[in-house]
Amino acid sequence: DGLAVRGPAGELNLSGVFDLRPVFPHSFKSQAGEIDAATYALDIQGRQLAPGQIPIIDFPWGGIWQAQLQVQGTGLSAESTQGNGKIALHVQGVKAVPEGRPAEAALSALIAWSDQTVYIQQGKVDLDRHNLQADGRYTWRNNSIQAEVLLKSPQLNDLGAILGTEL
Repeated sequence: DGLAVRGPAGELNLSGVFDLRPVFPHSFKSQAGEIDAATYALDIQGRQLAPGQIPIIDFPWGGIWQAQLQVQGTGLSAESTQGNGKIALHVQGVKAVPEGRPAEAALSALIAWSDQTVYIQQGKVDLDRHNLQADGRYTWRNNSIQAEVLLKSPQLNDLGAILGTEL
């Protein structure tokens, strides 16, 4: 079940359901419901991804990526879509900036969206031994960001080496 793509740059798997029955309850010939009645549940997984090996992509961070995105929701228009999900990334050999040293990185977060706002909960980024935790929201109707962020770093000069600068 689903779609799998494998190649020299890694493996990508997509599975899920996109349900248009509430929009077209009788047939595809006559729309009876609003498009925002559509529901979806998607799971996207990437394994051993090397985006830098894809010629048409300018991908300066390098590394080998593992990724998973799971979302479920309703609606398709920005004004009425709502849903939730989670994201997880793990990268070996990522470079935050071209002049920085390669590092191991992981990112995870719970996400939700409604009323033109995206919420991030339990956001966590690990970059070698450095840790960033964040919760917040982004509202696209007025382009506003609100966030609480905590950075823990046992050695700032090591974090500076990853970021290609002196700290």
